[in-house]
Amino acid sequence: MPEFEVQRATELVYEIGSLLARDPAFGEHWDGIATVAIVEPGVMQLSAFVYEDGCRPSPALPGEQFFGLFRELQDSMRTEDGSSWKSALVQIVRATGRLTIAYEHEDAQRWKLTPANAGTLPEQLRPVP
Repeated sequence: MPEFEVQRATELVYEIGSLLARDPAFGEHWDGIATVAIVEPGVMQLSAFVYEDGCRPSPALPGEQFFGLFRELQDSMRTEDGSSWKSALVQIVRATGRLTIAYEHEDAQRWKLTPANAGTLPEQLRPVP
């Protein structure tokens, strides 16, 4: 059975954060970034928002390299019974360099952008300084 690879998972979190912070998809003047990865068998979805002080969140599309990185992160975090998270939320605050990541183990759709939540979800995902 696979085991949770703590060191590799930690390395991947920092690599993902570093690459997101430099990804041209977010432009140069952002104050915060939120990225959602939904990773299920045969399905991989990424969505992201860029936040600028005093402005509404704007959608962004991070580079393709993140698909493999999030899949590898999920694999590195599998427990002895083979389970892992289904969705991850990465938030970055530029002023402090603060990176937070939350994992959803039950509901892969928790942070998924839909027509029903398009007016509220981007603001709910805004990183807190």
